[in-house]
Amino acid sequence: MSSDIAEKAKIASQTEIEINAAREGYRPVASRSSMLFFMLNNLFRVHKLYLFSLAAFVIVFERAIDGTTVDPSNIDERLAGLIENITFVIWDFTRRGMFEKHKLTVVTQLNFLIMQATGTLDNDEHRFLLLAPSAPNAPMVPDNIASWMTEAMWGSIHALKQVAAFTELVDDIVRAAKPWKLWVEDDKAEKQPLPQKWNDKTGLQKLCIIRCLRPDRITNALEDYVRDSRGERYVVEPAFDMAKVFDESSPANPIFCLLFPGVNPYSDVEAVGQSKGYTETGGNLRRISMGQGQEPIAEKVIDDYSKPESEGGRGGWVYLDNVHLMSKWLPVLERKLEIVAENGHPDCRVICSAEPHPDPMCQWVPQGILENSVKVVNMPPSALQANLRRAYAQFSQADIDACSKSREMKTMLFSLCYFHACVVGRHKFGSQGWSRKYGFNFGDLTISGKVLVNYLNNNDFVPWDDIKYLQVEVMYGGHITDPWDRRVAIAYLTEYMKPDVLTGLEFQPGFKCPGPEEDYDYYKNYIEEDFPIETPVLFGLHPNAEIGFLISDGKDLFNTILDLGGGSGAEGAGGEDPAKGILDDLETRLPENFNMFELRDKVVDETPYVSVVLQECARMNILLTEMRRSMAELQLGLAGSLNMSDPMETLLSCMRLNRVAPNWEKNAYPSKKDLSNWFEDMLQRVAQLKAWGENLETPISVWITALFNPMAYITAILQTTARANDLPLDQMDTWTDFLEQTEASQMTAYPETGMYIHGFFMEGARWDGKKQVLAESVPKELHPAMPIMQVRGLVHGSYSEDGIYKCPIYTTSMRGPTYVFAGTIKTSDKINKWVLAGVCLLMNDD
Repeated sequence: MSSDIAEKAKIASQTEIEINAAREGYRPVASRSSMLFFMLNNLFRVHKLYLFSLAAFVIVFERAIDGTTVDPSNIDERLAGLIENITFVIWDFTRRGMFEKHKLTVVTQLNFLIMQATGTLDNDEHRFLLLAPSAPNAPMVPDNIASWMTEAMWGSIHALKQVAAFTELVDDIVRAAKPWKLWVEDDKAEKQPLPQKWNDKTGLQKLCIIRCLRPDRITNALEDYVRDSRGERYVVEPAFDMAKVFDESSPANPIFCLLFPGVNPYSDVEAVGQSKGYTETGGNLRRISMGQGQEPIAEKVIDDYSKPESEGGRGGWVYLDNVHLMSKWLPVLERKLEIVAENGHPDCRVICSAEPHPDPMCQWVPQGILENSVKVVNMPPSALQANLRRAYAQFSQADIDACSKSREMKTMLFSLCYFHACVVGRHKFGSQGWSRKYGFNFGDLTISGKVLVNYLNNNDFVPWDDIKYLQVEVMYGGHITDPWDRRVAIAYLTEYMKPDVLTGLEFQPGFKCPGPEEDYDYYKNYIEEDFPIETPVLFGLHPNAEIGFLISDGKDLFNTILDLGGGSGAEGAGGEDPAKGILDDLETRLPENFNMFELRDKVVDETPYVSVVLQECARMNILLTEMRRSMAELQLGLAGSLNMSDPMETLLSCMRLNRVAPNWEKNAYPSKKDLSNWFEDMLQRVAQLKAWGENLETPISVWITALFNPMAYITAILQTTARANDLPLDQMDTWTDFLEQTEASQMTAYPETGMYIHGFFMEGARWDGKKQVLAESVPKELHPAMPIMQVRGLVHGSYSEDGIYKCPIYTTSMRGPTYVFAGTIKTSDKINKWVLAGVCLLMNDD
């Protein structure tokens, strides 16, 4: 064996050893391949994968050609092992610097890309899983499955029927309704075998069925799919270990930690430093909280700790806290880190921490710092029990002893902590939890705790209202910008902070406040030992709320994967882009614009209702014109008559992905529907406007959700009432009542006062038509349709709101910016029950 071949064999062997060694958290420093690993650590993670793979393949390939050191029968096995180890090392590095919500998305896409590279991915099934199209013109749901099969599920399986492996799916479900019903209604359907022959399908095919029939379980099913395909280690992440992070760092690779409320990376740095001999008392560990005037201090400490050994330097660790506060100084830090990387002391380490930018499309840290850093994201847990544990840990027995009313202090402090845990954890339920995102933190909690102590000490009685006002309106309310979200926060503290806490108030079923006779340690143990299984009910929400946010998470996951894929689609029959067929179909069915001259000629008396229909037709014309123009332009581009512009490419990509194009959305109404359903919805909106515009006679019941500006119609009702009764418009309030009728065709005459409208769905509850009050939701029924609504205008103060829930009405489930007006709904339960449940009306079932 030549010395050159022997050296290559040695390097290849050492390469595999070090790949495995990297997984265990250490790195040898000898040999050429160790130097390769060191260089790789300074590159983008994705570049490391390419360079590392190339080095390993070159070494093994050359050995195979010589035929002197490798058994040819083991080459494939050896290559597969190298590829697998390299893949996992890169993934392990990558996920440590990712948000929790992104990890499943990335590992799922990684799995699909590997399957695609190995030829084991069926493109049609993969595309269906990502897009989850629905057949807009599916037939009526058969009677034998209508009780558990929703229209959305029925439309999805009809679309899936077009994929080769699922041609018999619909017929099998209809024929064998009972086993399919049992599977669909199982709480963990993804863990159960599919009925009949469908359990013998591949993992990807099962995912397609789950996406159609149980979209709320798709994220759990994807975890299982990745686990089966790639192994447990790709899904289960070991506990965070800061010591491993330091083993991978160097003067050229600083550590960059992202900050989250309740997580303090410095405590981990301090613990590692203690074990390695770096402490603040020893003078070789320094923490600098960045702020005005700290820049020169930080620069001097970096210079001192990075001074080379030849100049008498002894190294050290510097922790720069909250560097995002010094955005103008960060380019200086970037240059400092470059100097440290070139000739810094081997024992110099720079650790930075910063909060993530609130806008995911922006950043306030220079790219050079992020590229070279070892990124660390150690996010706090989102579980309610964990949040309550961490909230109560912010206080101690000394805080209780500082209060002269210890009995009240114990229970009220525990109530405050449970309130904090709820408002923080409620975010995970999406818009049904909070309409907008809020940065509640431990500062709000600890200051509220001090308010509690001060008011209990300075009063002979317990000033419940004053304490609650300061805590929820001032401390926590300072974050809240949406009035309906503020109502939720007030409802929480109203239910939890009241005299009943002294006698064992039950916060939620199965969890109550311990007695005032218990000590601090008892409360801590109570959280650990007696906390019930977490469900949305502990937040005051209906169990359906969990289904809603799981479906939303699944949609976001697949949308992200589609965005990463760039929207490229497979070719259709004859090599034609499938988007061309969609374009031709939409262009053919696009309605003509309204003739505004003819409409205005029909106007005899321009009442508020006539003004509404004229405005709506004009708005619809703008949308139709833009759709017609952009589709005609794209047709010319595909034919080669025009150069493809960015907007044309975007429209083409959206048609491939079944999405509404941005330039259409900008001129349209808020909607979360996919393109096929959005277009059908648009055609129905045009149909209502055409019927309304025939003789400008207002429909007996208006499909208000079909209007661009539904609030204009509500205002028209108030204006008409005010004019008829000679009342001031600014003193008119909206009052709503639900009727027994559910179809607009059932209404044959206008109401005596106000007008009828329809098209609403309820989220968080349902309408009991028999008792004519709000009622608990039916399990798995997320958005039940509502009956006809009568809208009237009443003078402010002329009515009683007892037993009335003020219900916000939104255009879509996005809530927040899509708010339209508030309805009045009768209830026999406490108002706060529906407030905490996030009950609202939606104008569109997404």
